[in-house]
Amino acid sequence: MFIEIERKYVPFTVGEAGFFLRFDNRALLNIEKEGFDVLAFDKETLTVKAAKSFLKHGLSCWGKGEHDLAAVADKIIKACDAAQIQGVIAAAMLTALPEPIIGAKPSKEKTDFSRLFFFFCDIMGKPESLFWELTLREVLQRWDAYAIFHGYKEAPVEVRRYDD
Repeated sequence: MFIEIERKYVPFTVGEAGFFLRFDNRALLNIEKEGFDVLAFDKETLTVKAAKSFLKHGLSCWGKGEHDLAAVADKIIKACDAAQIQGVIAAAMLTALPEPIIGAKPSKEKTDFSRLFFFFCDIMGKPESLFWELTLREVLQRWDAYAIFHGYKEAPVEVRRYDD
């Protein structure tokens, strides 16, 4: 129903404080600027430095008020065990990145996101600010719906599964 179109955040608590983690395209860009490959994310090899970067750029705090997110990320790293931090970041990355295509082989080629950006802004006519507020998954879902509607691509075949 309507919950499917709600912007996805991963809630978690540390002590009494509550947080949301969401990796929109702006957060992914900032993480990349700090030298981390967001598409090669692996929670098992996540370093403390990388975890701080992911937390700092993806955090939203419950309640009002300005927070120094770098300081908040440091406190979270100190207060939580590695498995909890890895799990929260992995869950947020799972909601931000596109679903993998079943049967597709991984490519060694770098993905060209500039084309997606131009499709979204120029062809679909959406504002650049919206591109940065959405996750990569949300942008691709919007592009797919647009492309199917305008006949640029075929609608996926619906597969029904029946359990006996």
